[in-house]
Amino acid sequence: MSKKSANAALVAAREAARTQWHNRFDNYKKPKADGGKLEVKAAGADTTEMLFYDEVGFWGITAEQFKTALDAVTTPKIVLRLNSGGGDVFDGYAIYNALKAHPAQVSVVVDGLAASAASFIAMAGDTLSMGDPSMLMIHRAFTFAMGNTNDMKATTDLLAKVDGQIADIYAAKSGKPAADMLALMDNETWLTAQEAADLGFVDEIDDGSASNKTQAALAAQAAHAARQRAAAAVARRAL
Repeated sequence: MSKKSANAALVAAREAARTQWHNRFDNYKKPKADGGKLEVKAAGADTTEMLFYDEVGFWGITAEQFKTALDAVTTPKIVLRLNSGGGDVFDGYAIYNALKAHPAQVSVVVDGLAASAASFIAMAGDTLSMGDPSMLMIHRAFTFAMGNTNDMKATTDLLAKVDGQIADIYAAKSGKPAADMLALMDNETWLTAQEAADLGFVDEIDDGSASNKTQAALAAQAAHAARQRAAAAVARRAL
């Protein structure tokens, strides 16, 4: 395949993903009566795997449901596998903070899509890997509003605050300025695994090979150890 044909195929894939995502969120169904399905299972003696293959919040897996499952995990390692179009930003915040606060080493793996609220949940891991192929999508927050000019201004101000908080999450992970992250969010940016890695979001691209998985495991261990050393150094300076 020529470079021109490959670029055209990539553009077509992005447009197909964008269309599918918008169709899903423009045509919400009623929320699930018993909540979304969060699968939690052992993945070895010291690892728990959590399968998050649903929307975030009211129409899928709520923060309360996720936190209840997370609190029951006692293994020193967690692998969170994501395939989610996102959903409610505040449920996303709660899930993100719960993962950050958990004592286990958290490795996040994007199996298919981490879009919208799911994209910043993905940043909660000590390491983040993406399957090849898979996609990450970031954008500015959106909502519906009704009322007078004061109501509209209040909604705009709130959305700006949310955008700033989400941009800070992306900036902390990538090491790039929050202003750069906001610029990407302006354009509803769809990223392949390689593009996300180039921006600093992704620590490892997993093509399914045994050697790649070994490298991902070593990278996860090294990143976790580095974060522990940094936290210890900060604690010593605070004394």
